[in-house]
Amino acid sequence: MYWRLIGVAGFGGLTVPRLAALAALAALCACTDRASIGPPVVAGVDAGDAELAAFLRERVDDAVANAQSGALRGRLAMAYDANGFDEAAITSYWQAAALEPDEFLWPYLRALLLAHQGDYERAIEDLGRASGIDGDYAPVWLWRGTWLLDLGRTSGAADAFRRARELAPDESTRVAADAGLARALLAQGGAQDAHRLLSRLAQSAPHPVVLRLLANADRALGRQTDLPSVETEAVALEWADPRRARLDDFVRGFDARLRQAEGLLSRGDAEAALDVLEPLRKRRPGDRTLLNNLAIAYAATGKPATAMETLQEGLRLHDDYYLFHFNAAVAYEERGDTRTALMHLDRALSLQPAFSPAHERKVLVLIEQQRHDDALAAVEAAVAEGAQTASMMYRAGVVEGSRGRWSNAIGHFRQAVSLAPRLARGHLALGRSLAEAGRHDEARGALDDAERLGAASADIASARRRLEALRASESS
Repeated sequence: MYWRLIGVAGFGGLTVPRLAALAALAALCACTDRASIGPPVVAGVDAGDAELAAFLRERVDDAVANAQSGALRGRLAMAYDANGFDEAAITSYWQAAALEPDEFLWPYLRALLLAHQGDYERAIEDLGRASGIDGDYAPVWLWRGTWLLDLGRTSGAADAFRRARELAPDESTRVAADAGLARALLAQGGAQDAHRLLSRLAQSAPHPVVLRLLANADRALGRQTDLPSVETEAVALEWADPRRARLDDFVRGFDARLRQAEGLLSRGDAEAALDVLEPLRKRRPGDRTLLNNLAIAYAATGKPATAMETLQEGLRLHDDYYLFHFNAAVAYEERGDTRTALMHLDRALSLQPAFSPAHERKVLVLIEQQRHDDALAAVEAAVAEGAQTASMMYRAGVVEGSRGRWSNAIGHFRQAVSLAPRLARGHLALGRSLAEAGRHDEARGALDDAERLGAASADIASARRRLEALRASESS
């Protein structure tokens, strides 16, 4: 895995008739006359990036020259939103909605920004206004259901996901709506209905989120499951949102475009990221963040030679940038040159001693080379820096267990599950190690935890047979 730095980037009912929503907004405008809406918000016009500053100044000038235009105030809000000026965008969206109360975009995009800040109550209120203007836009209901679930309002969430399912224009929306409904049903205690829904969904869309929910439904019904354990950091479900995507047209400046490309990389769209990144190289050919992201995008699009060339250029210009060394290590490891990979990992750690991915990669490379003592020493170094991860401690436990050093293995596995309490394989390995150490009651509890978290039934059964055999041998 290559690494990059991420850039700085109440309506109670389910539906609100269009006329009622417009009346509500009209009432807002009646008690807040246009003069009291205030002048356009000014932000970013002195930004260091000349392109961005000029673009924002144009949007401000347009809004000032046509102070009663909701459309121009809304375009100003979108310019702020797309370029990271969140507070200016939130205020400008409110102004735009007051000036143009029948436009869907202004309350909708404001809702998304408010939710990004964690203000779900106000976000849901704005979604209500948006759905009153256009209640047939499915993403409105997906967001509503998601935020209501986060607030613990499972009944309203279930209704919202059902509405999204009815309106779904594409597969991504349908899958997200069904998965959201299943989450709501599970939270309401409707495991049987959730299981039926997820069983069908898993056949057509075996997304990690869907499989994790299906395993949860199995356990809620008291069934054993052989579904694979899905790590909690598994990629989230996403859905098409073409109206939100209009913000892309308002991105300006080097930094904002770089953030846009990073977002595309995060969503797995490396080809689109390259379309954004390659023109930026002409503007700042030596920018280290740009070069690092370019290398990642080239690797993700099947161009390893170009990725390596880009990394080497980055190393020539910025030998003190730890991410270049880390990503070079990944590239050399993929070529089978583990010696050079380890050299770059050590250099990355000398520059950034607490960088967990480099520690973890080093441990993995050393284990694969059967250099177990060196791997355990690398784990100790990570712990000393506070950079240990659950998977690293799990691997250290496996190494110690393979040597029959059960006390050390138990310690490592305990650290693994303390760092990742839902790591089923960690609880399973802990149970096996406790059994071998003769701590049978503790072993039984760890295996119960592993089963509850979705470890494979065959693995649980095997571990319990071994536990019973050990108990029997000690009793005889």
